[in-house]
Amino acid sequence: MKHFLAVLLFSIISTFASAKGAQGKYYIVGIAYSPDSISLKNVELTVKFGDKTKIIKTNDQGGFEIEVIWTTPCRSGITAMQAHAQQKKMNPEYIYVSYNGKELKIKNDWKKYTGYHDNKVLKKKDLMY
Repeated sequence: MKHFLAVLLFSIISTFASAKGAQGKYYIVGIAYSPDSISLKNVELTVKFGDKTKIIKTNDQGGFEIEVIWTTPCRSGITAMQAHAQQKKMNPEYIYVSYNGKELKIKNDWKKYTGYHDNKVLKKKDLMY
């Protein structure tokens, strides 16, 4: 009976310990360039991330910053397969950045940044249009 209760208690603790979802963010930073390698200064870029779209603007040197928010679902009351499906929906594989009719895709490396708790985690990526 003690063994059964110990196993039951461990199962409950394990379930609650792994049930909590999480959220964080990282930033993609770089310089946007035209096809002739000239920096795109003070232009608008359209960023699509899953079902969200936003406009960002490059600075005086053509620099940009994209905030990427990642989320993991709360696993309480759902199967591992459901959690995986939710995670894929919350964290699309690619981020699309458009300028002047041309769209570039950037790999969403959110899993690399889940263990960081720094104020601003950066991923360097220049864009060549």
